[in-house]
Amino acid sequence: MKQIITYKIRHAEVSEADQLTALAIRSQGSWGYPQAWMDLWRERLTITPEIIKNSISLVAEYEGVIRGFWCRSFENNAEKPTRGFLFVEPDFIRKGCGKQLFQAMKEELVKRNITSFNIIAEPNALSFYLRMGGEKILEIESPTPIRMLPVIRFDLAKNKK
Repeated sequence: MKQIITYKIRHAEVSEADQLTALAIRSQGSWGYPQAWMDLWRERLTITPEIIKNSISLVAEYEGVIRGFWCRSFENNAEKPTRGFLFVEPDFIRKGCGKQLFQAMKEELVKRNITSFNIIAEPNALSFYLRMGGEKILEIESPTPIRMLPVIRFDLAKNKK
């Protein structure tokens, strides 16, 4: 039976950048990618204090430990897809962490009058984003390594989940 946990959702602190980077690397690595690919992606998986400062950055805590996070741009530009920073500890995938982060981020975006956005998604997370009300609108080629990445559109006015 699937275990759903209630997480404490809060804004990330700049001092947590290294902790979030380590979580992102663990999460991305859980998909079984070759180490060579993970090495190529290390810079793209790095969460800097500037990313936290210059975005809506939320963390999900359980038992006082960060189990997931999402950093999302303040931009209200649905035509320009942005790279996603939604990562969940591997042991907490399918336990409500991503969904609760999505709901909290949606509330933040609506408060800021952001009505829609596009993200470039991890292919293995496509089904999650579709369950959250997203629509796959196209695929783009990733520069390193060569693979196709889905672009997901969210219309927050329609998405009532």
